[in-house]
Amino acid sequence: LESVVHRHRPFSIQFDASSFHYFEQKGKVCTYHLRPAEGREGVALQKSIETHLPSALRSSRPFEAHLTLGQCTTSEMPNRLRDLTTNWKPVDFLVD
Repeated sequence: LESVVHRHRPFSIQFDASSFHYFEQKGKVCTYHLRPAEGREGVALQKSIETHLPSALRSSRPFEAHLTLGQCTTSEMPNRLRDLTTNWKPVDFLVD
């Protein structure tokens, strides 16, 4: 994989207050996560890796860059999002 990832230039990822998302699962459980404010470079990197390892990483769903934070019940989700976003400061880091 080293040769694959080195074909990509370093890129920045930012998680801002708009990055918080969640999806509902069975049993009234939600998984909440952060999506990068802009994720084109991460998607391109993932496609290169999938091309290099086709049998290991293929999925029927399109890749969506994210950072899973946790789970809670559906009824807790509005308060959880409010608590997470109230004092959130954007986080930037370099993927290199």
